[in-house]
Amino acid sequence: MVQTTDQPTTRWMEAFGGLLDAGIPSIIEIHKHAQRHLQAGDEVTARRCERLIYLLHNSHVPAQCKLPLDTRFAYGGIGVVLHAAARFGNGVMIGQNVTIGGNGGKGKPDASGRSFAIPRVGNHVYIAAGARVLGGISIGDYTIIASNSVVLHNTPPFSVVAGNPASVRRIIGLDNALRYKDFFVFGKKKDETSYLDFIRAELARLA
Repeated sequence: MVQTTDQPTTRWMEAFGGLLDAGIPSIIEIHKHAQRHLQAGDEVTARRCERLIYLLHNSHVPAQCKLPLDTRFAYGGIGVVLHAAARFGNGVMIGQNVTIGGNGGKGKPDASGRSFAIPRVGNHVYIAAGARVLGGISIGDYTIIASNSVVLHNTPPFSVVAGNPASVRRIIGLDNALRYKDFFVFGKKKDETSYLDFIRAELARLA
């Protein structure tokens, strides 16, 4: 047996060792649990789930935030802040230390009566570590947001945005789509041919 004089660590390991062995649930796992209880009218359990997300992942993800089941968080979710009224499409990947929040402006008042404009994130968007998406803006489908970007304006579909404030740096087309294959949750599940066929169809649909 390992001998240690680090008694605080030992006490915590004794108290939580079994839970740690079972694995730490990701943000999306806890959030799905919170939404089920919220829909059933059990706000107490839903709030406890929010606190558990904060405790385990140092993240703020309200139960009211509507996240599709195929939403993904890098590393299970670390340091993420999402506004309760933010809306997300399918297949969104959210990196660590990402904020999706409102800014002062015309929008739905919160509980304190303040009015915020809230982002809407499209389908299959990749939001890299440290990015900020703020205000009443729309993020187009298949947008890739580079790390530490501050996005304050609408983005078109199939765009790569970066900077503070962020701007469009590149448009994704068939000529360069393979370069971004692994950025998309669905891309990792497809071979190159089926991936390009899918991109071709989506480009035509959104044209």
